Amino acid sequence: MRTSRVVIVLAAVLTLVVGACGGGATTAPTEPAASAPSAATPSAATPSAATPAGPAPSELSVWVREDTQAFYKLLANEYNKTHETKVVLTPIRQADLVTKVSSAAATGDLPDVVSTDVAFVKSFLNAGIYTDITGRISALPYASTILPAYLQASTKDGAQFAVPAAIDVSTLFYNKKLFRQAGLDPEKPPTTWDEILKDARTINALGGGVKGYYFAGRCGGCNGFTMLPMVWASGGEVVAGNSVTVNSPEVRALVKFYRQMWADGLMPSGAETDGGESWTTAFQTGKIGIAPYGGFAVSVFAADPTLEIGATLIPGSTGGTSSFAGGDVMGITTGAKNPDAAWAFIQWMLSDKVQLDLIAANGFLVSRTDLADNKYAQANPLIALHNRAAAIAKVPDTAFFNELFTNASGPWNLLMQEAVFKNGDIDVALQHAQAGFEAIIAGR
Repeated sequence: MRTSRVVIVLAAVLTLVVGACGGGATTAPTEPAASAPSAATPSAATPSAATPAGPAPSELSVWVREDTQAFYKLLANEYNKTHETKVVLTPIRQADLVTKVSSAAATGDLPDVVSTDVAFVKSFLNAGIYTDITGRISALPYASTILPAYLQASTKDGAQFAVPAAIDVSTLFYNKKLFRQAGLDPEKPPTTWDEILKDARTINALGGGVKGYYFAGRCGGCNGFTMLPMVWASGGEVVAGNSVTVNSPEVRALVKFYRQMWADGLMPSGAETDGGESWTTAFQTGKIGIAPYGGFAVSVFAADPTLEIGATLIPGSTGGTSSFAGGDVMGITTGAKNPDAAWAFIQWMLSDKVQLDLIAANGFLVSRTDLADNKYAQANPLIALHNRAAAIAKVPDTAFFNELFTNASGPWNLLMQEAVFKNGDIDVALQHAQAGFEAIIAGR
C-alpha cells in the first residue's frame, strides 16, 4: 500500500531530522534560514483575493514548522479575515515533523497543506507526501517569476510539488563601525576570499577582544548554509544527486581558507565548539568584523541600535557570487481533503498584493523575482540585498542534506573539525569526507 511506503521512507530519515536539531537554537540552516527577516509590527494593509468558486470547506488544515510560524500566522490571520474557508495552523517542531507526517500518512489523516524546509523537501517527495501541482503552477500568469531554486528543489521526474513560502538566503555580514575604525571603507565589502582575509586581519589588529571573522565551527547546518555558496561561486560543487565532489580543488581551497583564518587567530576560541548556540550572539557583541549569516539576521541585529551592519553577496575565491536558498516550501498533500481550497490559499499567498502589502510590508522576503525591487525593499538595503540573493540562490541537489551536513557527526562537520581546528592533513581530511559522503548516499 502507498501509506506503508510513505511510512518506510519517512522512517528512514526520522532519526536524522531529530539528531539535526538537538544542538541549540540555531543549529542548522533549517532554523536560522527559516526565520526570514520580519518587522515587529504587522502591516495594516489588507490584501484581498476571491474565495474559490462553489461551496467552500469551513476549514483548511495547514501544518508548518514551529521555526517559521510567525510568517504563517501573519498569512493565516489575514486570509481568515477575507475568506469563508478558515486556515487552521498547526506549528510543529522540526524534530517532530517527520514523525507527525509519517503517522498521519499511515492513518490517512494528512492535513491539506504541509510546509517543510526546502533542504529536506526531497525526502518528502520520495515519500509521496505532496500531490503534483505542475498544471496549477504553470497556469499562473507570473509562473516564470517564482524563485527558481525552490521550484527546482520541489521537482521530481519533471513534476512540481511545492512553491516557496517562508524563504531565506545566506549572505555575508560585516560590522561597518569596525570597518571604519580599522581604516576600511564601510561601503566596500570584500568581493573575494583574499579580500575577506585581508579585511579580517586589518580588523583583528584593532585588539581589545575584536576579531576579524566568525563562524560556528560545530554547526554543520549553519556551515552548509554559508559555505556551500562559497564553493558554488568558485565554480565547484559538493554533491549533486549521487555525484560527490567533496575532494575537489574548490572545497580544498575553502578548507584551507578557513584553516588559515583559524591559525592566524582571526576568530575567537569559542568558534571551535560553537554548535550554533552563539552563532548570532557572537556578532551581536560588536566585536566581530565579518561573518556569514542569512536574511534571518537582519531583524535579529536590527534589534540592537548600536550595531551598524552591512551585508553583501557571498563571494567565490576570486570573484563571483552565490547564495543558499533556505527557508520553506509549501505543498498540497496527497491526502488533502480540500485540495482546491488548499491551492486557493497558496495562490493567494503568491499573488502580487499579498507578496507586497503583507509579506514585503512586514519585512519578509518575496517569493517572486518580479516583485523583488519593491518599495519596502527600496527602503531597506539589507532586505533588497537578500531579495537579489534569492534570485541566484541554490539548493543542494540531495535527499541526504541532514546526514551529510546537519548531523553533528556527519562528514561535513567532521571535515571542519579535522582540517580546520585540528590542523590535520587537509588532503586526508578531504578523502575521509569524500568517503563519508559516498557511504551515506550509497546507504552504507
